[in-house]
Amino acid sequence: NLLDMTRLESGQMKLKTDWHEISDLIENVIKRLKNELSDHNVKINIHQDIPLFKFDFGLLEQALINVIHNSIIYTPEKSEININVKHENKFCIIEISDNGPGFAEETLSKLFDKFYRIPGTKTGGTGLGLSIAKGFIEAHSGTIEAKNLKQGGAVFIIEIPIQI
Repeated sequence: NLLDMTRLESGQMKLKTDWHEISDLIENVIKRLKNELSDHNVKINIHQDIPLFKFDFGLLEQALINVIHNSIIYTPEKSEININVKHENKFCIIEISDNGPGFAEETLSKLFDKFYRIPGTKTGGTGLGLSIAKGFIEAHSGTIEAKNLKQGGAVFIIEIPIQI
């Protein structure tokens, strides 16, 4: 994590883009998190109209792993994690939501800061996961934001430009 952060900050992170299907990326992420997701209910909805597009598979894979891992550790067992992927206005939009407790309003603006950990959470972790995810997504000229859902829980919204 520290090495990735150093590369991001120094501008030495070079994208290795190639043509990929977003469904392959999501499938790989779920496989890699199989054990951690065993106590959660995962629902995946990938719209069929998303074209092949160029992205760095490894970097986006790690970004999504970091975001989903965050949902896993901050929601109770048997919580639902939803992954919704759609194509809108030349963007691939990935929404990762859960039905956990959501975030305290004062923490939302700090979630992507380096070394930030929500006060009162379990020990462990470096506080770099979401910061690295943001860096990898921004390296693709994309954006990520976190919000609380009205019905409870949280959602991360990732937008990646589709470059074909």
